[in-house]
Amino acid sequence: MAERDPLRVFVTVDTELWPLSGNWPRTPLPAGRKSIEREHDLYILGRTAGRSYGLPFILETLQAHELGATFFIESLHALAVGNESLTSTVALVRDAGQDVQLHVHTEWLGDIDAEGLPKLYGPALAGYEMAEQRAIVTSAHQALTAASGSAPRAFRAGSYGAGRETLDVLAEIGIAFDSSHNQAFSESPCRLAATDPLVQPARFGSVDEFPVSCFEDYANHLRHTQVCATSIAEMRWLLRAAWTAGWNSIVIVLHSSEFIHKERLTESGGTAKANMRLARRFEALCAFLAANRGWLDVATFGGLPVDRRVESAIQPATLRSAAWRTIGRTAEQALNRIEGRWA
Repeated sequence: MAERDPLRVFVTVDTELWPLSGNWPRTPLPAGRKSIEREHDLYILGRTAGRSYGLPFILETLQAHELGATFFIESLHALAVGNESLTSTVALVRDAGQDVQLHVHTEWLGDIDAEGLPKLYGPALAGYEMAEQRAIVTSAHQALTAASGSAPRAFRAGSYGAGRETLDVLAEIGIAFDSSHNQAFSESPCRLAATDPLVQPARFGSVDEFPVSCFEDYANHLRHTQVCATSIAEMRWLLRAAWTAGWNSIVIVLHSSEFIHKERLTESGGTAKANMRLARRFEALCAFLAANRGWLDVATFGGLPVDRRVESAIQPATLRSAAWRTIGRTAEQALNRIEGRWA
């Protein structure tokens, strides 16, 4: 690799949990239900009959390779079911020396009865009026600040469902960085993608937007760079191609429960099984990042200097992968689905 500035790589973990309750969120949780211990075990810890393949596995793998990551922790749920899960999750991430930032899923609103918050749940933050967005984000911000002892500096909207008004709200409450834009979701709740498709970071007012990285895996189709959605061959290629093209950064996504088969789990039964194919893929990604520190700079949003912000420039073209990589990943996914049925 030639001498030049390294490519910044953000490994981001959407850290969230969902009630194992029939027809939720259309049907709210039963009155008085506050315990989500089973959901915490599944979606946060990834507890199986053997090892825990949620945050414990992710944190241990990062530590083994001396890598940092940003954990976007969903915090609105604390207003619906209490602070215990949120506090425990934040402590787990913080004790491992990793970066804690804010994530909000508005599906929890149907279970929250608080003055100023809309009662109607929705899949996307951008679907609410600006005053409602302000109340939602501020409430989640306060919950995370109370749990962590410090205010977050970065944000990601659930389902990538942010809009321009969302960024205005973030600026008002002092959040400098957003990573909600996902070009592959331009036909869904991601309102940023619908107006200004982004490939590299850009400034919107006083908020710097770091888009989730996407690439073209076949003609006129985008793939976002999520561990469960892209092969290790595709991720290695994308990192090399982005560096060669002189890009500023790559943003990779995974979820706290990425490595668990969840299809057969219910509120009353079922045992979580590890998705070892995906777990090994994450280990391989971390090994690659660690082995190539000279031209890759693994960064966190909490570590970005606030006095050196993004200089918006002309957006580069989306990178396009080769057909053989797409075919290889499709075959892997087929095997993964088969394995999941028998897990």
